[in-house]
Amino acid sequence: MPKEISFLEISELNPVLIDVRSGREYLADHIPGAFNVPLLNDLERAEVGIVYKQHGASKAKMLALNMVSPKLPEMIETIKGLADGKPVVVYCWRGGLRSYSIASVLSIMGISVFRLEGGYKKFRKQVTQFFEDSVNNVLVVNIHGLAGTGKTEVIRELINLRAPAVDLERLADHRGSVFGHIGLTSQPTQKAFETRLFYALANLTRASCCILECESRRIGKLLLPITLQKAMQSGKNILIYDTLENRARRLVEEYTRSGLETLAQTHQALAGLKDRLGIAKVKSIQNMIQQGNLVEAAKLLLTDYYDPLYKYPNQPSPDYELCINNCNAEETARIICHHLKITLKNN
Repeated sequence: MPKEISFLEISELNPVLIDVRSGREYLADHIPGAFNVPLLNDLERAEVGIVYKQHGASKAKMLALNMVSPKLPEMIETIKGLADGKPVVVYCWRGGLRSYSIASVLSIMGISVFRLEGGYKKFRKQVTQFFEDSVNNVLVVNIHGLAGTGKTEVIRELINLRAPAVDLERLADHRGSVFGHIGLTSQPTQKAFETRLFYALANLTRASCCILECESRRIGKLLLPITLQKAMQSGKNILIYDTLENRARRLVEEYTRSGLETLAQTHQALAGLKDRLGIAKVKSIQNMIQQGNLVEAAKLLLTDYYDPLYKYPNQPSPDYELCINNCNAEETARIICHHLKITLKNN
C-alpha cells in the first residue's frame, strides 16, 4: 500500500507531483509544478457522477474501472517518463480512490510513489489558513505612484536584487486598470491566483518586510485576500514620481509590445471610457493612436483619466516616508533597499 506524505514533507523529498484529477479541476487550480495525468477526463468524470447519483457507488466504481483500465498502460508510461527516476507524489481531490488506485498500480510496477495526504482539498485549506493567520504578521511596504511612474519596473528590479518584493501584477496577469489586460494572457482563477500568492509570500516569511506595488483589492477580475489588503493599509508607504513625458513613454512601451493586437484591444478599452471622458475626447485619443501619435495619446490619457482617478502627488510629499524621482528603475530599487535596511534596523 502506497505511503501518505504531508504537503510540508514534499520539499524534503523533491518529487515529481502528479495530479490525477480531470483537466477542468486542474485548470481551476493545482499545486505549482504538478503535471496533469487525469484518471478520468471531464466528460467521463461527469458521467461517473451521474451514475453515482442515480445508481449508487458500486455501479459508478465499475463504470470508472471500465473507463480507466484501457488507459492504464499509457498513463503508467507517461508518469514514468515524467518521473525520470525521481519519487512520485500522486494527488486527487481529497486523497481518495483516484489517487489510491493509480498509486497502487505505480507501486506494483516498482515505482517509488507516495499519496498526498488529504489531496488538493487539504492543500487548499493550508493556503486559506496562511492568509487567515500568517499574513497578519507581515510588514508591508507599499510602492505608490501615478500611472507610468514605473512602479512595476521598480518591483521587478527589487526582485532582481533579491529584496523581499512580490510582483502582484505578474501573479494576476493584469496591470490593475481598465487597460490592464492588454497584451497579456487571460487571468488565472481566483483559487489559482491565491495559490501563486501563497507561494510568493510564504517564501518571504523570514524577511523583515514584503514590498508590494500599491493596488486596490481588485486586480482585473481577481481579489486580494482581505487580510493582505489590511496589512497593506497599515504598512509603510513610499512614493515614486516622474515627468509626464517619461510616464507617457513608459506607457507606450508597456502597451505596444504585442503589436497590432494590442492596438485593437486599446481601442476597445477606450470605448468603455466614453462616460468618463466624453465621446469627443475618446475619439480624439483613438485618432491619435490610429495616426501613430502614441505618446501624445498617452499624455492625454494620463492627464484626463489616470491622474484624476489615482490622485497621487507627482512630486515629493510629506505623506510618504520616502519619495524618489524614478529616472532609473534599478537605481530607485537600490535607494529603497538602502532606506529599508536603515529604517527597519532602527525599528
